[in-house]
Amino acid sequence: MPARPLTLLVTGFGPFPGAPFNPSSAIVAMLGGAAARRLERLGVRLATACLPVVFADAPGALSSLLAETMPDAVLHIGLAGRRKKLGVERQGRNRLTSLFPDAARALPASRHIVAQAPDFRRARLPAARLARTLNGAGAAAEVSRDAGAYVCNQTLFLTLGEAIPLVGFIHIPRPRGRRPLARAKTPRIPLRVMAKAIEEALVAIAREARRAQ
Repeated sequence: MPARPLTLLVTGFGPFPGAPFNPSSAIVAMLGGAAARRLERLGVRLATACLPVVFADAPGALSSLLAETMPDAVLHIGLAGRRKKLGVERQGRNRLTSLFPDAARALPASRHIVAQAPDFRRARLPAARLARTLNGAGAAAEVSRDAGAYVCNQTLFLTLGEAIPLVGFIHIPRPRGRRPLARAKTPRIPLRVMAKAIEEALVAIAREARRAQ
């Protein structure tokens, strides 16, 4: 009996203060061709979306998207402009910043994402293995302790509260050719190289989802 089709949801994010161009959404848009066909051959349907960088809107937007797609695996991709490498996050924190406003120029209503929830929720993807996959595809990557305290972290923490077998987050640096947030000169990875590396990570996630089925 053939295995049932699986759905892999991949999301990017829209612009936010200091980042009028968010390359995570561009990478997600680039995944609709060859990457989707490769996943289809593995019996995995690729679903993609761009989420708002708004504290108040993130829970509802995420909930609607998960209800619509009913994914077996989720990978969020977000921008961390000061990083030099792609970062595969180990966990989400039950914490939100009070320093950096969102795309609506607003701060979160609470410092906690979910009241009385644990301080951390561990990602449900093999972070070290994904980092090796990204490095092997030519995009410098490392495992990162957690997803910070901005809307990206909020989204990861909320997704990890759902009964989805595989959930993870990859932060990307600003690509080559885009002005960095910091003044310091740092090497930048081309957008197409990051997109190709993330395609390889998706194939690895799809195989992991098949094994977990």
